[in-house]
Amino acid sequence: MYKRQADNQLTTQGVELGRMLFYDKQLSVDNSISCASCHKQANAFSDPNALSKGVQSQLGKRNSMSIVNLVFQDSIFFWDGKAKNIEHQVLFPIEDALEMNSNINNVVAKLNTSTLYHSKFFSAFNTTIVSSKLIFKAIAEFERTIISTN
Repeated sequence: MYKRQADNQLTTQGVELGRMLFYDKQLSVDNSISCASCHKQANAFSDPNALSKGVQSQLGKRNSMSIVNLVFQDSIFFWDGKAKNIEHQVLFPIEDALEMNSNINNVVAKLNTSTLYHSKFFSAFNTTIVSSKLIFKAIAEFERTIISTN
C-alpha cells in the first residue's frame, strides 16, 4: 500500500525540488557530498560498498541501504528503525558526523541565500523561505517517486 504523510502530498514542483536537494552537495558541511553520493542511482539508489563514505572520506558504520520503494514502507527507516517516516529520516544523514556532518540550521542558512531555491520553494510550497520542515518534505516527495515497478 502507498504510504504518505497527510500534510505532504506529491506535486510535480515538490518532487522537482526534492530531486534538486537530493543531488545538492550544499547539504554537507563542506559542500562535498550529497544524498546521491551514497544513494547512487546506478546501484538502485544504494551504495555497493560495505560501508558508505561520508565527508572527508570517513567510513560510516553501515552501508547506505537502497531507498527504492520507500513509498510502500510503513514506519521503520534505517537499519535500526530510528526514523518514523520518510520526512523524519532526511535529517539523520545531514547531521550524522560520519555522513554529511552538517547542521540543519546551517543548511537552511546556505539555501536561503539562493534566489533559485527561493523560486523553487515558492513553486512547491508557496513560500520563498527555506525551512528544515520544507527541505524534509521536498526530499521525501522525491524519494516517494523512486519505485521499482509500476
